[in-house]
Amino acid sequence: MSIAALAFLICVLSLALYALHQTDPVTTLLSFCKLRIYVLQCLSLTYRWCLTAACFDRFALSSNDLHLRNFARVQIARRTVRIIIVVCTIAPVHTLIFYNLRGRVCGIVYSSAAALYHSVFSTLAFAVLPVSIMFACARLTYRNLVLQRRRQQVLVGQRSNSLNNSDEEKNKQNQQVLRMLLAQTLFYAVTIAPLMCIYIYNAITF
Repeated sequence: MSIAALAFLICVLSLALYALHQTDPVTTLLSFCKLRIYVLQCLSLTYRWCLTAACFDRFALSSNDLHLRNFARVQIARRTVRIIIVVCTIAPVHTLIFYNLRGRVCGIVYSSAAALYHSVFSTLAFAVLPVSIMFACARLTYRNLVLQRRRQQVLVGQRSNSLNNSDEEKNKQNQQVLRMLLAQTLFYAVTIAPLMCIYIYNAITF
């Protein structure tokens, strides 16, 4: 996830810095026009969906359902990351086909249907679905942690009406994980909001 985000930033910044002093190849070379959007979408999708998978992993790990907790295993996580990379490499292939140059504009400029598909795809894959899944997982994780704490209090209530040190430490760790998860989700939602508005506007106005 961090590697994909770092690679995305490097690509964006390097192209922007190069364009400050040289002719921007994205607006002059068709190959750069196509490859830039394709590579950036691959990296961006990979980062977003790895973050989404991490949110689901936290939810699965906090669940009392044994079958659901199995999804939080390291082997499953590695397999999930590989699947995400493959899917995110294939999903934006349409950009290689439909992106073209018109004057000095790089975009889908010759097909209204392709432009509409791209807007709807971007709205769902980059914004609506990841944010919805992240918030749902965060809410469910919080519910699971609350239920765990209540069960622990019932178990020790007959003896001391308080949690022992081990359980208390575990609860603190769970709360820290939950706060980090909520902060990640909120930060992602806030930073993606302007782009989400643009995608939705483009999808509606086509």
